[in-house]
Amino acid sequence: MKKIIFILLFSFIQLSLSAQIPRMSDNLLGKGDLSWLFFDVYEARLWATDATSLYEKPFSLELTYKMEFDGEDIVEQTLKELKHLGEEEESLKKWKPDLMAIFPNIKKGDTITANYHPEKGLSFYLNLEKKLGAIKDQALSVKFLNIWLSEKSRAPKLRKKLLGDA
Repeated sequence: MKKIIFILLFSFIQLSLSAQIPRMSDNLLGKGDLSWLFFDVYEARLWATDATSLYEKPFSLELTYKMEFDGEDIVEQTLKELKHLGEEEESLKKWKPDLMAIFPNIKKGDTITANYHPEKGLSFYLNLEKKLGAIKDQALSVKFLNIWLSEKSRAPKLRKKLLGDA
């Protein structure tokens, strides 16, 4: 009997620990793929109530990778995109260690979810199971998300699809 109780208790704990992290919205606003030359890089999905007041409400941006990447490469590309959006070199150097602590090496099929909350910033999750870290700085949170959501994004077609305009 003790063995059965132990097994049930252990199973319950495992289920609790493996519970998925919820997205900030149940509404899929839009999705699209990012390709570079002949390579499919990732599929992006934006879970939000609407695009008109995006940064006023919680939402989630998910990237499901179609190839492998080193975490360092993800950070370097993130910094390039932030620079493209007008961020100063000094800020990029300051943020790099924080970003390096968040992004792991990625395997094909992995999903990174960024849950945005207007008062708490961004929380990052791997495959909706493991918390990778957070950006509590509100300005950096918005700038990070603007890589995909700004009118200045280098992927304007993907941006339109994410916002439900395509």
